[in-house]
Amino acid sequence: MAPIRSSSPGLRRPTDFTSMSDAERDQWISAAVADMRGDDPHAADRAVERMQGLMRTIEGTGDARHYSPALAHMRKHINAVCGAIAALVQWAYTTENTDVTLEPALHRIRRDAVGLLLDIFTERRLALWVPQPAIQTLLQELVQRLVDPLLSPTSRARDAETALPSGAQLHKAINGVMVKILERADRTAVLVALVNLLDVATHAPVPNPPESVGDILRADMGDIVMRCLWRLSKNLPEDLRVQFGDYAAADVVPDHAACPRFGDPSRCQTIRIDAILLATHRFFRHTPNSEWHKRENKEKWTSGDLPKRTVKTISHTFAIELHGLAWQFVGLIVREVMREQPALLTQPPTSDLRVAAWADEMHLKLSGASEAWEYLARALQTAGGEHDRPTPSQMLAAFHAAQTDESDDDPVADTMSVRSPALSGSSSVHAESQPPPPYSPVQPPRTLYQPTSEAKRARSPAGSDTYAPAPLRPAGSSLDRLRALRERIGGIRPPATSTLREPVSSVSPPISSVSPPLRGAEPEPQSSAPQSSTSQSPAPAQAQSIDDIKQRIALMRNSLRSRK
Repeated sequence: MAPIRSSSPGLRRPTDFTSMSDAERDQWISAAVADMRGDDPHAADRAVERMQGLMRTIEGTGDARHYSPALAHMRKHINAVCGAIAALVQWAYTTENTDVTLEPALHRIRRDAVGLLLDIFTERRLALWVPQPAIQTLLQELVQRLVDPLLSPTSRARDAETALPSGAQLHKAINGVMVKILERADRTAVLVALVNLLDVATHAPVPNPPESVGDILRADMGDIVMRCLWRLSKNLPEDLRVQFGDYAAADVVPDHAACPRFGDPSRCQTIRIDAILLATHRFFRHTPNSEWHKRENKEKWTSGDLPKRTVKTISHTFAIELHGLAWQFVGLIVREVMREQPALLTQPPTSDLRVAAWADEMHLKLSGASEAWEYLARALQTAGGEHDRPTPSQMLAAFHAAQTDESDDDPVADTMSVRSPALSGSSSVHAESQPPPPYSPVQPPRTLYQPTSEAKRARSPAGSDTYAPAPLRPAGSSLDRLRALRERIGGIRPPATSTLREPVSSVSPPISSVSPPLRGAEPEPQSSAPQSSTSQSPAPAQAQSIDDIKQRIALMRNSLRSRK
């Protein structure tokens, strides 16, 4: 007799995944996510088990994993899956259970949910597809579990009577997941998430010795986050040499190297420097350098100003390894300053003779408005002194990047302003200019187990169910991009930067159509490009215009060299 199979796709076995239609596969994963977000511990336990079975089918497909339906659909739903796991972990560890019959299911959830995260981040092609908001939520939840007195065997707030019997083993498993995220996830998303977590953990000073359980937990949380940043900073110089070594003597880095494609497994160690510099800018805007000077005494304040020096080490590494190229990645800081102080900065002048003076003026204003900008300038001055400020062409390019629509940004940089709901109640500095209230990772009072959908949903730190990154800039032609650049900055002739050269596309293996769009996937039609007076001139005149721009930039550089 043939085996009986369930008619519901959500209840079919993971081994049947390849025989399902695309709609049934989506329904299968959505049903598992719904069960993990539900109120029934037994259903959530079975859903985690089904997802682990699906991950085993990905691991067993050998060289064909790039074309695996399970891998493609997991990529499509990875944001919802990671959000459901984070909510499940929080629910399983913070719920006071009064029904002894549910304790075995809760114990399996605590163990298997962490195991499922380990399976996801062990698969490199899947780990790189986890977006920055999901990385932020997962790291927030995992760090809180590592400092939880119920699990941590070394916590100063540990109570042996209330600690979980298997807390040490679960603590070790969570630590293993943290290591995998640091090694396998998108490097930019991890660095940005860690800087954000360090921001909320160290904004309020912790006295030495700590005066409350909240002080102990915040101090332990900051210590763990700093250790993670030290681990990544140790390999940061070598990663930068690999990514930018071919452009050490160039004035401009092309887009395919400066803005690596999100989720590309062949470029897992590449980073987006502009996104990280923006995170450091927000860190020092939230807790300025003057505040850190008050905490330098470690005998009075736990960790002293070590968090400040940890974040500054990242900017210092950029200055040492990239030298003058570091100024190519400050466009997001300029945009942030424009939002905070709209009347501070002025648009580029229309006269080429005034561009150098304008660039110097904007550099001084930005140094006063952004401590991250000021420190980068001082680090470059210490490193060599030749690149302590951006060149006029780099300043023009930064203003062009700042005035580019947010929808044109890379997914990693675009999602940095979106804090996870787990952090939204503790720190809104990355979404608003108002300073947030002090953050305390103390867990809420443990109450009786009440499996209601509203209560479970209120505790859920997950984001949206689908991940759809914003469309990226179309490649277009050089002349279209020249016209668009002139339109954005008010008719000023653009610098001879990478905005005038064709982007170099990197080849990646074909994946399912459910994957998010990649850079330059669909160029816009010619009619949608901004029109200017130059669009009416014939092609030879446009080519002469480009040559004229290059000559003017060369004369400008020679003039600057003669002044020195």
